[in-house]
Amino acid sequence: SRVKFEITTKNGTKVSVQANRCGGNVSRAEVRDSEGKELEQFEFPDAKKMEKVDAMVKADPEMMPYFFVQSDDYQELKDRVVGAHVKGLKGARAEGVATINVAIEALKLAEYGTEKLNTALEEAAEIEETPQPMNGNRPDTADTLDVVLVGCGMPKKGMGWYHLTQLLEMKNVNVRAIVEPFFLNDELCPATPPAFAQLVASLESKGVMAVSSVDDLEKFEKPTLCLIAGRTPDNPKLFRQCVNKGASIIFLEKPGAPSVKELEEMRDLANERDVMVYIGYNKNVTPYVQSAVTLSRKTPNSQVSFVHNNSYDTSDLPECFTRNSEGMLKNMAIHELALLVTFFNVTVDTISDFKVDTSKEVSEKLTIWQPGTSMPDPVYITDFSRVKFEITTKNGTKVSVQANRCGGNVSRAEVRDREGKELEQ
Repeated sequence: SRVKFEITTKNGTKVSVQANRCGGNVSRAEVRDSEGKELEQFEFPDAKKMEKVDAMVKADPEMMPYFFVQSDDYQELKDRVVGAHVKGLKGARAEGVATINVAIEALKLAEYGTEKLNTALEEAAEIEETPQPMNGNRPDTADTLDVVLVGCGMPKKGMGWYHLTQLLEMKNVNVRAIVEPFFLNDELCPATPPAFAQLVASLESKGVMAVSSVDDLEKFEKPTLCLIAGRTPDNPKLFRQCVNKGASIIFLEKPGAPSVKELEEMRDLANERDVMVYIGYNKNVTPYVQSAVTLSRKTPNSQVSFVHNNSYDTSDLPECFTRNSEGMLKNMAIHELALLVTFFNVTVDTISDFKVDTSKEVSEKLTIWQPGTSMPDPVYITDFSRVKFEITTKNGTKVSVQANRCGGNVSRAEVRDREGKELEQ
C-alpha cells in the first residue's frame, strides 16, 4: 500500500522513491545537498493546477481524479511522439519519452525492488513480532504506581477507555495491562472491531498487555491499583478477581455493585485483605459542587438543590435504559446521592422526610421495549426518565435532587436561603 526506499549506484549516485496508494493527489520531487539539507521542493499539481482539477472533478465526479491531474502530461507525451514521427524521418526520436529499453530496465528494477522490499519488510516484521516485555508503559520509571484497567470498552465510547487515555498520560502511573472481557473474548466477540484492534496494537507496542480476563494476569508483585470500569452487574466478580491477584488499591466505577448486599460483601473482603477501595464519584471533587457546599455552610438554614442532566434524545432511552439496567438512581443520580452522604450527612437512617415532586414535567417513569427483543417474546424495561425529590433529615437539613436523562449537558447546584430566595447557582 506504501513503500519508501533509497538506491545508491556503483558510482555513488543516490536517489530515493516514496509511493503511497492512499497519500492524496500531490506528487513531488525534493532536491537536497550533500549534507541532506533541502534545496528546493517541486510539487505537482501545484495550487493553481489543483484549483483547476477540483473544478473538473466537481463537474464530472465519475471520472478518476488522476486523469485530470495528469491530463497535460498525457497530452505532452502524445504530442512529442506524433511530432517526432509525423514527417516520417528515419531515426527520429521523441525527446524525453521512454523507449522500450527504458521500460525493460524499469521492469527489472521493479522485480529487483520487489524482492528487496519483501525481504526487508519480512525481516522488520520478525523483529516486531519478537515478544516485547509486557511490563507497562513506564516500567523503569521511579515513583510510579502500577495500574491495571479492567473493563476498557470501545475507544471514544467506553468510560474505561476514557480512564485509560488519562492514565497513559500520567507521569506517576505505569499502566501494566488492560482487561476487556467482551472485545477480547473470541466467543462473545468473534470479530474484533477495527478501532479496538488498533488500540490493542498501540498498547502492546508500549509494553501494555491486553487480556480478556483478570485470571490471565500474573499475581501482582508490586503495589497495584485496579481501576474497574466494567458493567455494574459484573463488578463484584471483577472485584474479587482483582483482590485475589493481589491488588492493594481498587478504584470502582459507580455505583460499585448492583445491590447494597453485594457492595457490603466487597467491603468486607477488602477489609479482610487490607485493600483500599475508592468509588469514582467525580462530583465529590468538582469545583461547582465545592463552591455550593462552601456557600451553604456559610449560610444558616440554607438549602442546596443539585440538578443533573444527560443529553439523550427520547429515541435513545431504550438503549440507555438497557445499558444502565441498574436504574437511574443507582446509575445517573447516584452521583448526587453520594454528595448528600458526603456533605450533608444524609443516610437512610437520618432521613425524616422524602418528598417526591410528582409533576410529570420533572418526574416520569417509563416502561420501554428493550432493544434486541421482538415478538412474540418482547422484553420491556422500566426506569425513570426524570426525577425530582427533596430530602429532609432529622436535624432539619433540606437538600433536593433533580435528574433528567434528556435535559442537556449542563448540571448545576443552586443555593437558597431559608426563605427560598436563590443566593447563587
